[in-house]
Amino acid sequence: MTSEQKDHSIKRVHLPLFLVQLCFASLPIYSKITFQAFGPGILAFIRILGTALIFSFIFFVFQKEKIKDRKHLLHFAVLAFFGATGNIFFYLKGLSLSTAINASIIISSIPIFTLLVAVILKHESFSLGKMIGVIVAFSGVSILIDIGNLQLGNYLKGDLFIILNSLLYSVYLVMMKPYFKIYKPFTIITYVFIFAAIEIIPLTYSDVLSFDYFSVPVTSYFPLIMVLLVGTLFPYLLNSLALKHAPSSFVAIYIYLQPVLAAVMAVFMLGEVITLKVVISALLIICGVTIVRFPKILLLKHFRR
Repeated sequence: MTSEQKDHSIKRVHLPLFLVQLCFASLPIYSKITFQAFGPGILAFIRILGTALIFSFIFFVFQKEKIKDRKHLLHFAVLAFFGATGNIFFYLKGLSLSTAINASIIISSIPIFTLLVAVILKHESFSLGKMIGVIVAFSGVSILIDIGNLQLGNYLKGDLFIILNSLLYSVYLVMMKPYFKIYKPFTIITYVFIFAAIEIIPLTYSDVLSFDYFSVPVTSYFPLIMVLLVGTLFPYLLNSLALKHAPSSFVAIYIYLQPVLAAVMAVFMLGEVITLKVVISALLIICGVTIVRFPKILLLKHFRR
C-alpha cells in the first residue's frame, strides 16, 4: 500500500470509525450529566424528537428517496421500536440506574446478541467457535451484573435494562439488513426516527407534561446538545461514511474501543472508579466477541497442528 493509499484509508475509514466510537463513548457520560436537570424519560423524548427533526430536514431537502411500497412504512414503524424507541428508552432508563462504565461494557456485547438473533431468525449459521465466543462473552456480562446474586440492588436493575436495550438493537440490526438492498441507509434511519418520535410519546408523555422546563439552568442545555449531536447525529453520519469504504466486519471491530474510551472519560468527567471486576468483565466480553468474529483464526489453527 502506497503512502497516498494509506492517507486515503486513514481519512475515509480509520479516522471516521475512531470518531464514531469516541462519540458513542461520550453518550453515557453526557447523559449522566444531563440527568442532573432532565430525567431519562425527558431525555429519551428530546433525543428521539430532535434527531427525527434533524434527519427529516436533511432527508426531505437533500435526499428525497421515494418509498417503493407503502407496506414498507409499517415495517419501518416496527424497526423504529427496536432500533430507536425501546432501544433508547431502556438504555437511558438503565443508565440512570447504573454507571457509564457498566453501560459501555454491556453495549460492547451487541455483536453477540446480533449473532444469536440472526441464528434464531435463520439469517446466519452457528458453529462451535461462535458458541464458545458467546459463552465467554456471557460470562463477562454475568460477572458484571453478579448473576449469581439476583437481587434488585446496586446497579443490577439498570444493567438489566441496558442488556434489554442491547437485545432490542440487535433485533433491529438483523431486521433492517434486507432493506439495504431496497433503500439507502439514510432513508431507513430517517423513517425509523420519524416513527420513533411518535412511538415514544406513550412512554414519556407524563414526564414531558409534568416537567418544569423554565427551572432548567441554561448551562444544562450544553450536555443535552452534546447528547443530541455528538451522541446521536454525528456517529450515525460518520458510520455511514465509513461503511462506503470498508466492509461491515471491519467496521464492527472498532466497537472494542468504546468501553475503553468511555471508561477513561467516566473516570475524569464523572469520578467513577474502574474496579477489578469491571476490568475482568470487559476483557471476557471483548475476548468473546473476538472469538465470535474470528472463530476460524482463533480455533481452527490450533486443531490443524
